[in-house]
Amino acid sequence: ERPSSEAVSCLLQLGRMFLLAKAMPVAAHDEAVDVLKVGMLLISYIVVSSCLIRFNKFLMHEDRFPYSLALTALHMFVSLVLCGVFYVLSPASFPGIANVQGQRAVVLRWFTPIALTFAVSLYASNQAYLYCSVAFLQFM
Repeated sequence: ERPSSEAVSCLLQLGRMFLLAKAMPVAAHDEAVDVLKVGMLLISYIVVSSCLIRFNKFLMHEDRFPYSLALTALHMFVSLVLCGVFYVLSPASFPGIANVQGQRAVVLRWFTPIALTFAVSLYASNQAYLYCSVAFLQFM
């Protein structure tokens, strides 16, 4: 499948910005490099998101794996484990946890409805792969 004309023009624009950045003064050069990094991150996010949507659409088929609840549970479990591992390896990356020492019950009371809402949303989006086209899912 060929890339869209918008993606090609965006890449060309980033290439032009890169070439212009080499001829700029140092301060403007640093700013241009930052803009390029952000642009590349945005393009990467769009590409990865599109690939994930296509893979999930492929996976969530009646003949392959039509179990959206299991997929949702697995997604949330892996996220919990990876966040726990990341916290153990780098607690400094979670500065807000020090602020809630001794108040975990209050935090749990606020985060439980958010987590449940996220789980329902994730389940519904996984279930949508069974019924919707990829083009429609990319608008969600």
